[in-house]
Amino acid sequence: MIDVSIIILNYNTFQLTCGCIESIYEKTQHVTFEIILVDNASSECPAEAFKDKFSEIVLLKSSVNLGFSKGVNFGLREAKGKAVLLLNSDTRLINNAVYLAYKRLFSENTLAAVSCKVVTSRGEVQSVAQRFPSIKLLVAELLRLYRIMTPAARESIFLGDYFNHDKEVYADWVWATFFMIKKSVIKKLPGQQLDDTFFMYEEDKLWCYQFADLEYKILYTPAPEIIHYVSGSTKSPQEVTLRNKRIIQNEFTCLSMMRSKPYAKLYFILKSLQYRFSGYTKGWELALLYQKVALGREI
Repeated sequence: MIDVSIIILNYNTFQLTCGCIESIYEKTQHVTFEIILVDNASSECPAEAFKDKFSEIVLLKSSVNLGFSKGVNFGLREAKGKAVLLLNSDTRLINNAVYLAYKRLFSENTLAAVSCKVVTSRGEVQSVAQRFPSIKLLVAELLRLYRIMTPAARESIFLGDYFNHDKEVYADWVWATFFMIKKSVIKKLPGQQLDDTFFMYEEDKLWCYQFADLEYKILYTPAPEIIHYVSGSTKSPQEVTLRNKRIIQNEFTCLSMMRSKPYAKLYFILKSLQYRFSGYTKGWELALLYQKVALGREI
């Protein structure tokens, strides 16, 4: 049996995806793996160009852009591994990350998934270990209660930007940039696949919530490391704006699914206040988007 099925989605990112695949072959040792490449109806070049360059991969071609979640499930149906690694096409492995994550994932029966240290091309560590959105935590941030906490308490309670990501932690959810999941846990989900409610964005948060509902844990560990070429597939300001709108809309839907719609509305009103007084360059713009969604208006 194959240890890890690595699922990569490609949508018009041929060079980035090739770099990602090359890094897997270069860095991965001590673990058997297969690479399943799902091409989401790219127009950049024929999907067969990947097979010309990497004959060993499993190439799946979709006639339409399935988005992230459905694309992952398309690849999942062909996965033979004991674990499934969802890996962004705009990443490269720094070390033997696949093996290190796989070894850690199967060291505990209660683990559903493992993520790794993710750094940008500038060497900045990304805050991939997160807590679920919570009114309680949001109010604590609005009141700046973190200022009176010890560094250790602040890290443990909030994670995210407050956590230095140099040590292991059981997170509520982690980014799907590098997301290794036990296949046996996926089989316990409805349809024996990952929830594909969202076309793109917020699906990782929802998956982790569903794993937690099954009484499994999510682990962030810094031993495996990758580089993330942030927004490698985003090319224009208009695309960035559309992406932000989709993230916020999906965030509301996700929180409504996890808690309730009234809870999500109150959370979004408070989030709007947080952005209004944040001092961020686009704070007012984001505040308005959160307010509109909370009030049920189009954005």
